[in-house]
Amino acid sequence: MLLYDDCVTVQVGDRVTHHGVPAIVESIHDAAELLRWGLEEESGFMIVCDQCGRVLINPGSYDWEDVSFLARVS
Repeated sequence: MLLYDDCVTVQVGDRVTHHGVPAIVESIHDAAELLRWGLEEESGFMIVCDQCGRVLINPGSYDWEDVSFLARVS
């Protein structure tokens, strides 16, 4: 389970900011899927934003620290 800094669980469709830019969580990925992509990460989630396109966010990465939860769309 992936959590934001404020201990909210990451879910597809969440509204977040990445380096202060609005983004949406597009998908969540486990280690097996990331390994098929050639990545050796344990887990992560993909965000989409207008300024940076798609970005894979992995726990403990530089980008992880710059993601902030804004809202969840029900």
